Amino acid sequence: MRIDRAGLIGAGMMAVAVATVQVAVPVTAQAPTTTVQQDFDAAAALDVKGDRPAALAAWEKLEARTKPGSRSRGIALIRKSAALFKLDRSDDAVTAARAGLALLPATDPTLAEDRWRAFTTLGSSPRTRSTMRARATPMRARRRRAARRR
Repeated sequence: MRIDRAGLIGAGMMAVAVATVQVAVPVTAQAPTTTVQQDFDAAAALDVKGDRPAALAAWEKLEARTKPGSRSRGIALIRKSAALFKLDRSDDAVTAARAGLALLPATDPTLAEDRWRAFTTLGSSPRTRSTMRARATPMRARRRRAARRR
């Protein structure tokens, strides 16, 4: 009987030790396996390839990884707006382009291409074109009246 009790106590101690070790090991959050630059390059490659849904998903993933209010977020939003526009989601594209332009520094010449993309998206949007047309009509009428007076 003594041996059985010793074996039982030893087995119980072993179970407690294993449970303690398992609880003591901290669970670490997995860090992203790619850098932001690698995600940017992958999204740009999908854009060039023409895989529109995958490119949009990649730009959205990149947007989520960038700091709110940062220049990187602005670039991601502008690139995302171009992908949205290609998927015929012009209202969402206009919203993203405007938000991206608001985050870009106006005096940085390295961002000229991204500003051009955003302005192209804004100018190509049916919503923006109709707004510009509505604003241009009174101007045309004033020019005609001015031309008649001469």
